[in-house]
Amino acid sequence: MVWWIVMIAIGVWMAVGGFTQSSATPFKYLVARAELLWKSRAHNFLGISGVVVALVGAFFLLSG
Repeated sequence: MVWWIVMIAIGVWMAVGGFTQSSATPFKYLVARAELLWKSRAHNFLGISGVVVALVGAFFLLSG
């Protein structure tokens, strides 16, 4: 159960960092990897991916 909460927290962190275009050091590495495929839309991709990760974590938390 703790893993689902961690998953939700990571998803929320990714979503907030992506939509606000964060320049925090760990987030810069994620953006650099995402820019290889998504170019200038890397932050939007990470924001949407973070929302999906948080929703999946919440689903598993509530279903278990």
